[in-house]
Amino acid sequence: MYKWISILVLFLSVTTLKTLAQDETTGDRNEISYSSEAQKEVLLVPMMDKMFLSNVIHEIGRYNDMDFREVRSFFKGYISDMVALNGAENWRITHANSLDSITHKIQIAQGFDYDLITVRSKVEETRVQKIWNKLQEATEEKYSARGAYLENGELKEFYDGKSRFMNTKVDTGWVFGQVLADSDFDYLLFINELDINKPQPTDANFGSGERTLKLHFTLYNSQGKRLYGNAAFSTFAEEELDIYAIANDALFSAINRMLAECSAELTILSK
Repeated sequence: MYKWISILVLFLSVTTLKTLAQDETTGDRNEISYSSEAQKEVLLVPMMDKMFLSNVIHEIGRYNDMDFREVRSFFKGYISDMVALNGAENWRITHANSLDSITHKIQIAQGFDYDLITVRSKVEETRVQKIWNKLQEATEEKYSARGAYLENGELKEFYDGKSRFMNTKVDTGWVFGQVLADSDFDYLLFINELDINKPQPTDANFGSGERTLKLHFTLYNSQGKRLYGNAAFSTFAEEELDIYAIANDALFSAINRMLAECSAELTILSK
């Protein structure tokens, strides 16, 4: 019952976002505008099965009567569905799972490396935060999960300058010159990895009673240039094991953070 109520609420969020975007066209000229990247075609490339890491997966599985494959499949599907739904205001998103042969070819040519987490300036972070807040407020449910956020003008984050994220690197000649040669996609958004972990003693939020969710992603343009990549963070209470509650709160928040960062980055690049 909870699942279907959540899906209905999220479906209604698209209408709310559309209204917000329309209202924004007559607002202050310094406000964020979604129009710059409207109507862009984006291919969403899902993470590989092996790119789901969690030291609480068995706890979540037992609580929800699911094995680890079912837990992984649920989160993987949720990410794809919510990116397509929540990102619809800015982009036209094609779910690569509907193009199995293309997905397989891309993932054959896909590799990974580690880069430092991007820490934005306060001006850039304010831009991201405005978009993130609008995506969050589009639901009627209250949320508690947070990514990086501003508090009294100060940037708060769950990571330090040494933190790294999983970044996609691909054989651009093969992927963009062969696999996608006849496509009309403007961008490829790779979901690289999902981590759900209990904080370690060296982590900033160790002892907080929270678990950290970390969503890694990379954005390419149609010419094969890697435009941006990062990891979106959120947290949830360590006693929370309901998979729908985790998805609809912490994961939902991290997905919106990812969309906000990509939208802000493309706005900056377009100037």
